[in-house]
Amino acid sequence: MSPINQYGVHYEIERAPKQRLNDKGQCPVCKRKLIVYKRDRKLFCPLCDRTYSMETLEQTPNNIWKEIDGGRTFEREVYQQ
Repeated sequence: MSPINQYGVHYEIERAPKQRLNDKGQCPVCKRKLIVYKRDRKLFCPLCDRTYSMETLEQTPNNIWKEIDGGRTFEREVYQQ
């Protein structure tokens, strides 16, 4: 049985290693073109909710993906319908 949050919704924890953009500048997970936020200096994938730094092209933590293990791994909560 999956855990339940404070609102009574079942969820699971998804973990993934830190990602880096591919040679074409696409998200390495879903191969989509990224949205560019010039003011915040970040790139965002709307399909998998990952953000990437414009300088290093590596994944950065955001409100969906939390950094664990000193930045080598990211995790998020996946809610079940």
